[in-house]
Amino acid sequence: MSAPAAPVADEGRIRRLVERVNAGKGDNGALREVMSPDVVLHAEGISPLGGTHRGLDQALSRFPILFDLSGGTLVLEPLEFVVDDHFALFLQRATATRGSARLDHVITVIWRFRGGQVVEMWDHFADVDEWDRFWTEAPR
Repeated sequence: MSAPAAPVADEGRIRRLVERVNAGKGDNGALREVMSPDVVLHAEGISPLGGTHRGLDQALSRFPILFDLSGGTLVLEPLEFVVDDHFALFLQRATATRGSARLDHVITVIWRFRGGQVVEMWDHFADVDEWDRFWTEAPR
């Protein structure tokens, strides 16, 4: 009798992945390893970073933009994780500066898994208007 398969998503695996992504400052190599080519990302807001992004390249294009717009100051700090075989939900604190503007924000991220890959993602922001303002207004 063979051993049961390891869960698709376990908290340790997801935590390590999130830490790798954050350490990469927008380098998407770690995410490419776990995401389906057909992944769909739903991000709140009206900024160019918001909306529905379909496909791996479109979904991942947001991350380098965030790091670039912040002049490399964006820091994503993982806070809490809830993980099962089908979903990973985690909270992370985002801090960044653009000119004299400062962001200190909590993001709720949800990943849905199928066949061992992330097939759908949702980003929810504690205050979507503040999030949009920070990324769309010209730095002062």
